[in-house]
Amino acid sequence: MVDISSAYEGVAEAWATGAARLYDPLARAIVGEYPILLEGRRILDLGAGTGAVSRALLERGAEPFAIDSAHDMIAHCNARGIRGSVGDLLELPLPDASFDGAIAAFSLSHVSDPVRALREAVRVVREDGAVVAAVFAASSPHRSKTAIEETAVAFGYAPPDWYVRVKRDVEPLTNTSDALQHCAHLAGLADVSVIERTMNSGLDTPEEIVASRLGMAHLAPFVAALPPHRREALVAAAIAAVAEDPQPLRPALLIMCSRIRSIRSLAL
Repeated sequence: MVDISSAYEGVAEAWATGAARLYDPLARAIVGEYPILLEGRRILDLGAGTGAVSRALLERGAEPFAIDSAHDMIAHCNARGIRGSVGDLLELPLPDASFDGAIAAFSLSHVSDPVRALREAVRVVREDGAVVAAVFAASSPHRSKTAIEETAVAFGYAPPDWYVRVKRDVEPLTNTSDALQHCAHLAGLADVSVIERTMNSGLDTPEEIVASRLGMAHLAPFVAALPPHRREALVAAAIAAVAEDPQPLRPALLIMCSRIRSIRSLAL
């Protein structure tokens, strides 16, 4: 079985300068949907990456704690003043009821057992706390993304096995409103609601779209391994390919908001 948990190891720098162009504005929107006051609360950032959600939480006066399976992602967060530790979303290295809330932004769609991941969030969040999870909604192929990946293939790229598995087997577990709500209910969450929002990422030009896409974890190691002249040629060719029929990045998100069931409510 392909180990998805290790797929993001070693790509923090590429992510911070590329993919973060997309994920930073999305993180602010997700944090903006948090259903209770954030100021002064300890919030767990599940699958933190380079800390997009944590930074958005800091802007709201919360105290974030980052968890990610990749050591260099957590090192990146720590170096920028965000506390956190390496950990598995399916078995969090944290005590019961130790946080006021949790946010899983785009990480739930990368675990093979999203219900178990949500149950772990339930375990570590205090009574009456909130859990928010966001994923990309199922959608048709995106022209610009397709053009970039086809260009990369022409330069020798092959999608890694873990990425093929995520797209084929893992994302469908949560990428519809019904599926996401079903996972939340099985995890024991209460007051579950899912909203769909189409986001304007602000990435409109071929140059911006290519820079963000080539920093993604499935492409970044291939790009980094190319000799400099080949890397420059790939970027130029990808920009030209996107420019033929550009489609701005306007992803559709599913944002699930929920609460931890209180002991009192369970007894009623």
